[in-house]
Amino acid sequence: MRSCTSALVAWAAVLAHALLVSASQTVFSAPSNASIERKPFGRFLHITDLHPDPHYKHASAVHAACHHTKPKKHKADGKQRAGWFGTALSDCDSPPRLVESSLQWAANNLVGKDGGIDFVIWTGDSARHDNDDKLPRSSKEIFELNRWTLDQLERAFPGVPLVPSVGNNDIFPHNILFPGPNAVTKEYVQIWQDHVPEYEFHTFEQGGYYVKELLPNRLAAMSLNTLYFYDNNKAVDGCVRTRGKHKDVDPGTAQLDWLEVQLDLFRQRGMQVHLLGHVPPTAGNYFARCYKRYTDIVLRFQDTIVAQHFGHMNTDAFFIQEDQEAVYTAAHNDAEVLQEGLPGDLRQDYSTLPGKGRTDEDLYSVFFIAPSIIPTYYPSMRLWTYNTTESARYTATTTTNTTQDDDDTDEVEQEDDDVDLDDDEGMVGVRSRHHHRPVPPKKRKGKKHKKRRRARHASAASPSRTNTYLSLLGYSQWVMDIDAQNDAVERILHRDTLKKHDDDDEKRRKEAEAVEVDYRLEYATYPGSVLWAAFHPESGYTGPEAVPKRASWPSRCGA
Repeated sequence: MRSCTSALVAWAAVLAHALLVSASQTVFSAPSNASIERKPFGRFLHITDLHPDPHYKHASAVHAACHHTKPKKHKADGKQRAGWFGTALSDCDSPPRLVESSLQWAANNLVGKDGGIDFVIWTGDSARHDNDDKLPRSSKEIFELNRWTLDQLERAFPGVPLVPSVGNNDIFPHNILFPGPNAVTKEYVQIWQDHVPEYEFHTFEQGGYYVKELLPNRLAAMSLNTLYFYDNNKAVDGCVRTRGKHKDVDPGTAQLDWLEVQLDLFRQRGMQVHLLGHVPPTAGNYFARCYKRYTDIVLRFQDTIVAQHFGHMNTDAFFIQEDQEAVYTAAHNDAEVLQEGLPGDLRQDYSTLPGKGRTDEDLYSVFFIAPSIIPTYYPSMRLWTYNTTESARYTATTTTNTTQDDDDTDEVEQEDDDVDLDDDEGMVGVRSRHHHRPVPPKKRKGKKHKKRRRARHASAASPSRTNTYLSLLGYSQWVMDIDAQNDAVERILHRDTLKKHDDDDEKRRKEAEAVEVDYRLEYATYPGSVLWAAFHPESGYTGPEAVPKRASWPSRCGA
């Protein structure tokens, strides 16, 4: 397991083999609450971790959750005040105006007459954190905030299919979700009834997960309930396998069984699938058995899973998933690295990468983590493009690759005690950054279990590995300089303050309310021929527009 932050634009090398495509694009109006019936634009948006907070107060104390004028006692920086659009590098949530303005910016700049987006991935946490004892959360408030967020998304992207998933802060108490059917899954079926297919209502009530076809008979999304894999959820057993009629099936186990069956069905239909959820599948986030089996499943269906998308961490990252064979071989040859901090972590992770000549890509996969709207750092969103040349469609074929499965169904694996993650993800100065690779298991004496051979469906020609129909081409990352925009509003609010006329105060307030947010291109994972094609028609590129013309360009990348 290896990670990388947004500063490492070099990740583009991971998808360097899938960056160019020639495809004509046709404008269409996406049907409401349905799949895409016409030729797609070749773009989709990933929005995550909005965390709207109706109690957020401008100019309140940052160390009082941006709720109260007076900060908590014994805080060294008690004078820090909450910004108009939010407060970066703090534990405060998002003021509603940030969420509303951000989605409106996306609607104005990423969607228009000359193009659009095919669907929106919305990976959870659409309620505030439970970080204020004076204003405790309730189930009622959480559901209301999710309804409000859904309303904002539907207003910004009318008729565009939405694919929502449940976050660990979308439930009460946070992190704890009991097996379904329960009040939470039943409530979200009602909230998302226009976006979860009706034939999936029963499945969703049972487990909080579902399937949605985006391009009929071509592309689907599987929204996972990662809370049943999350090791901070003490209401479940962590994907324990059980036998016998009188034993309860763990909800994580049931979901993985469902995932495996659905992927096999989609493969038989020749379809591609996006997997999405809230908590990313790292060894530091998932129960050991959930992590092991989930990784095994995604590696066995490489030719069907086109990509995986998650949120929760409030950072921009991608991770490499490895087969046990690759992990244990690398661990055997691993050299000890003693450096502390991110550089040391990266040196240690990448020191075990096999050389180009001996890399077996069947043993690896990748998943993506999108940054958040909540300004734990800077508010961000991600716009993906994908290949829409249907004449290049991949057809799955049966492979002879197999994997071994240890059938120790009644034994529960121990968690990695070296990994300690706090409940509140992404909260500054609280959550650990470590997501170590799994430790090779110790050999156990006693009864030997039979090894079941399972087919591995991997192909170098599949869309996840070669640029073909539905392959990801890359993404552009958009970021809001929240400090600069807060400063601009403060200049309006404090202009001519010596006059102290009530009419002037009201006028300044209305002017501040009218200020719109502005996101700028942080970086993109495209070569120049694609990135600048809109401005250089002679390049010959006719695929999905990498960066919309309406959006703002920085003076330099990352500005």
